[in-house]
Parts: sequence; structure tokens; C-alpha cells
Amino acid sequence: MKRIIELRDHGVDGAGPMHTYTYAENMVPTIVKGHTVMGGKFTFMFDSVGYGFPYATQFTNPMKLERVYNSSAYWFVMPQAEPNLLFPPSSAMGTWVLVADPTGKSKELLPIYCEPNVLVVPFKLPLD
Repeated sequence: MKRIIELRDHGVDGAGPMHTYTYAENMVPTIVKGHTVMGGKFTFMFDSVGYGFPYATQFTNPMKLERVYNSSAYWFVMPQAEPNLLFPPSSAMGTWVLVADPTGKSKELLPIYCEPNVLVVPFKLPLD
């Protein structure tokens, strides 16, 4: 497990996150090698860097201890906002991925957001 985490964070050569490829699963029933499957067929979408992370990932602990005084002192576990003062959900279906700009207009890595039924990207996708 330690080796997998090291490779994920630093790549094979230790120079940075790994070059990865992002695919979308086709959720339409498909004939694959003589039998019908639900999904299972993947379509290449983008060159990417590293691995995606769940939308609900947070920098801070989502909960904090809060001391409340009335006739005596009580401790409560309360939600804690992120540094941007937003309260992310405790779970979400989405994933963030850093991808190379497929339009070639930028050398920057661009974040994309995808869910099983939604894909949000900062560039126009070519249509089949």
C-alpha cells in the first residue's frame, strides 16, 4: 500500500504525478466479445496527470468540537467549514481530474469535474 501511495503522489521516476489517461464508461448496453454487458466499454476522453479525487474530499476535518456554556459546559461535535467558508457534502458522486488541454490552447493542466451522468470541462469537446 505504501508503494502504491508513493507512486500515486510522485510517479514512477519520482519527478511528480504520473501521466494518466481519463476514460468515460459507456452506460448503454453493449455487445462485447459475443455477449451483452451493461456498461463496461470505455471511451478515451483526456490525457491527465495523477488520479482523480472524490468531490467531497476536504482539506480540513469536516467536524470540530465546540464548547457551549449554559448552566454547565457541554461539548458538541459541529460541522466545520472549509477555508473558503463552504461546507462540502460528506459524500458525492463526482470526481475532480487534472487534464491536459485537448484544444492545445493552453499548456496548463485544467481541472474537470465528472459524475456518472455529468462531465464538466473548461473547453469544448469535439463531438463524434
